[in-house]
Amino acid sequence: MLKRINRLQSPELFKDVFKTGNQITNKLFWIIYKKNNLSYPRIGIIVSKKISKLATTRNNLKRKIRNSARELLPYLIKNLDLIIVAKKPILNTKFVDIKESLGNMFKKII
Repeated sequence: MLKRINRLQSPELFKDVFKTGNQITNKLFWIIYKKNNLSYPRIGIIVSKKISKLATTRNNLKRKIRNSARELLPYLIKNLDLIIVAKKPILNTKFVDIKESLGNMFKKII
């Protein structure tokens, strides 16, 4: 679980990052990121109903992404807001591959 301080929580923050942030993408993720004025990164995760209609599947994917992000958080730039949007191919992907893909994306952002 990400610490509360490391989570994007309000809809206004999500809208701001979507509106003014930069984007990178790969096979599993679409990441929108923007600098913030804080000394720590904040992350928001989106897994839409287009990925799966079942809430349990979406929540399971969010848990995997959240855990990967938490483990990779020390390697991230300290003043970033990130939104991680999952893509359809993530359904058939193992946890190790999710973590590796997210780590590669974080390296591109740095």
